[in-house]
Amino acid sequence: YFAKELARRLEQRNALVTAVSEKIRVFIISSAEAIEIARTIQNAFDHDPFIVVVWTDGVFRASQYAIESLERMVDQSDVAIAVAEPDDLTESRGERRSSPRDNVVFELGFFMGRLGRHRALLVEPRGEEVKLPSDLAGINTVTYKYCARKDLGHTLAPVCNRLREIIRDLGPNR
Repeated sequence: YFAKELARRLEQRNALVTAVSEKIRVFIISSAEAIEIARTIQNAFDHDPFIVVVWTDGVFRASQYAIESLERMVDQSDVAIAVAEPDDLTESRGERRSSPRDNVVFELGFFMGRLGRHRALLVEPRGEEVKLPSDLAGINTVTYKYCARKDLGHTLAPVCNRLREIIRDLGPNR
């Protein structure tokens, strides 16, 4: 009886434990408007020991709620990268400023809550005033030189090198 009960409890516990991967698993969050930036970052990690998934890579499945898909991804990820492009205009306290899409901010917070603040990285354009929620004020971000969409590989190479360094330092989320 004790052996059966112990086996049952171990199976229950193991269902809650995520498998440790040899490669670091990275999830990239972006708006549809910033998908080229997300894919450029994904391509930059092609020769690194990372498994990189962009939100467009079959993450959101038919007949599921988006939050279910995000929960699955957060359970499978070691690090999240959120690209905060100035896609929207937000008026706050009488001032209009560019801001990232709401879903990008929400998903960043969701991954911060589950993975920890240091494993959810925010990438934003340097020189652009992107309005972020006040709770994110003061957080160090990884910045890149804002430019037109041409030659993204060269423009984003420095930020990808910085992200690579951070991700390697973090390692898998054990």
